[in-house]
Amino acid sequence: VTKDRIFQSIDRAKNTVMRDLKAEYAAMQGRLGRPPHMMDWKRLGGRDARLFGEAAKGAHVHFARLMGDVGAHNVEPTVLGAMAVWAKDALNGSSIEEPTLVLELLDRRRISWDAIAEVLRDSGYPTAKSRLLSAARSLNLQFMRTKKNKQLVPFSELLGDRWLDWDENNLWLGSQWPDGEWVRDMAEFAKSVFLEENPPSMWRNGFAIGGKYTRADVFRILGHPVNPVAQNVGGYLVDESTDTCPIFVTYHKSEDISESTQYEDHFIDPSTLHYFSKSNRTLGSADMQYFMKVARSGSGRMPLFVKKNDDEGIDFYFLGDIKPIPTSFREDRMQTKDGKPGAKVVRMDMALQDPVPADLYHYIQDD
Repeated sequence: VTKDRIFQSIDRAKNTVMRDLKAEYAAMQGRLGRPPHMMDWKRLGGRDARLFGEAAKGAHVHFARLMGDVGAHNVEPTVLGAMAVWAKDALNGSSIEEPTLVLELLDRRRISWDAIAEVLRDSGYPTAKSRLLSAARSLNLQFMRTKKNKQLVPFSELLGDRWLDWDENNLWLGSQWPDGEWVRDMAEFAKSVFLEENPPSMWRNGFAIGGKYTRADVFRILGHPVNPVAQNVGGYLVDESTDTCPIFVTYHKSEDISESTQYEDHFIDPSTLHYFSKSNRTLGSADMQYFMKVARSGSGRMPLFVKKNDDEGIDFYFLGDIKPIPTSFREDRMQTKDGKPGAKVVRMDMALQDPVPADLYHYIQDD
């Protein structure tokens, strides 16, 4: 009975949100004399335009279809599917490369990798060709995955992968690229959100300090060919092909998680994090060998992402790149609730390349 009441309460809340969104959409449509675009909400104020797509379990165009927009109803099913993926991935506002690729290609139809890199560099966001390639793969639906015959496959297996084409020197719009302004509007909105929230002074090779990212955003930006299975990630994931190991920390952990994951990660000061490896690790474990390699040589990249607690959802704040301090590695054991030695772990201190901004540092630490 209690569960039924909880689910009924959730359903009522969702219905209230949908009703409010429909009312605001209708009011904006009356104000404009036409169905609103995402950039209209940015220009004139109101809700974050992404909320409409989220409510419709897709992109803004899916909400427009719910509201009877004739133009939205004319969008082909495959394009609708692609836009739903882009709304959660390539064009969600977390990165600058994907929307820039889209907008430059819509204006030029064909462009060189060097020209795209120059556009981004001149805007204050220098990037590498490898990052641009991962952006193109994401727009081709090759990064995010879904179930097909009980197997995880890239969305491109269902929706195609000819949205963009490229060779060693250039890229161009592919045979599947849609006509119309729907995707341009998405890209303009994503770029506008990114620029508003991530100034060039905070840019650190793909991420902005203080910017918020999901795990999927992180792996896309770091150049993983496909989105890893969440259970394989945990607190970090070493990837030899990209020579990276992003670190994910939930600072105030839930009391009901297992004892083997009750890590006592904490800041010693704004420039130092005391950190625990995954459980059942020793200095000889493969991932700890990677950590020690980074500590000794400085090669490899370890970006740090922290959220205050699980109430903040799936987004983490990027706090900069970190490097283990070579002399700080210690083998230890987790402590169980009854005080007995638990699983083996390795603990260490991590030096942050940039001190955590003071306001974010205090916000994360305050319980």
